[in-house]
Amino acid sequence: MNKKGETSITLLVLMTVLLVGATLFLFVVDSANIKEEISDGRFLDEIYVKEEKLDFYVNEIMESSIEKSKNSLNFKEDFVGNFSYELEKCKKSEELDDEFLQILNALNDLEIANEKVILRVNFPIKYETDSFKAVHQYTKTFEKEVK
Repeated sequence: MNKKGETSITLLVLMTVLLVGATLFLFVVDSANIKEEISDGRFLDEIYVKEEKLDFYVNEIMESSIEKSKNSLNFKEDFVGNFSYELEKCKKSEELDDEFLQILNALNDLEIANEKVILRVNFPIKYETDSFKAVHQYTKTFEKEVK
């Protein structure tokens, strides 16, 4: 009999069993650490649509408010008043979410420097269905020149 051949086959079988066992062990251990993640683009699309609406309306409202306030003696107060009024007007005339009104909180940190109006916004945008809830942190700096 060929003892050398039997030894190498036995080692091959043992190493294969050891490799399969180690793989199964790692699979079981790692599967306990798996986090649930949903990769459905529809949810992201809805949030990005809201974000684009916010960008559009804030830019339009800022331009309108600057135009109405630029000859004022107290530019900042008039700008904030015009911005708030235009924001409420847009909210009533368009089908906009309540998140849109969170921009009013950003008016407290409004900066006017070097003939520029700088508005920094930072708040969550939410999208919910019966079985899913998505939250995106909306952070943007709007900067317009006072001409």
